Amino acid sequence: MKKIVLILLLIAAFAVCAGAQDTAKVKRTPQERAARMGKMMEKRLSLTADQSKQINAVLLDRATKEDALKGQKGTKGEKAKVMADADAKIDAILTPDQRKLYAAIKESAKERGRKGETTPPSASTPPPVQ
Repeated sequence: MKKIVLILLLIAAFAVCAGAQDTAKVKRTPQERAARMGKMMEKRLSLTADQSKQINAVLLDRATKEDALKGQKGTKGEKAKVMADADAKIDAILTPDQRKLYAAIKESAKERGRKGETTPPSASTPPPVQ
């Protein structure tokens, strides 16, 4: 009985370890990223067909510009400018009610991003041993 339990625990441990190895991130093209964001916005903001078409064009432009900036040093400010320009264009397309909802969506995305940030260890905690 003990041997069976031990074997089952080993199998479970191997399964967990094997699953932990799959950390590859899917790299999407700018067109895929823009289409995905456009669908999300169309669903959440109840966009009209005309609004959806215009916003998809803005999102594609933004994704293309962001992709061009990837890998370059010192482009954080430029990326922020691209994002701000795209947001201004999107705000111009949306109705006032949709703008409020879009602002709430952006704020919740910022909160999710902040939760993922790690705080530096304080002076009282020792550094992790490797």
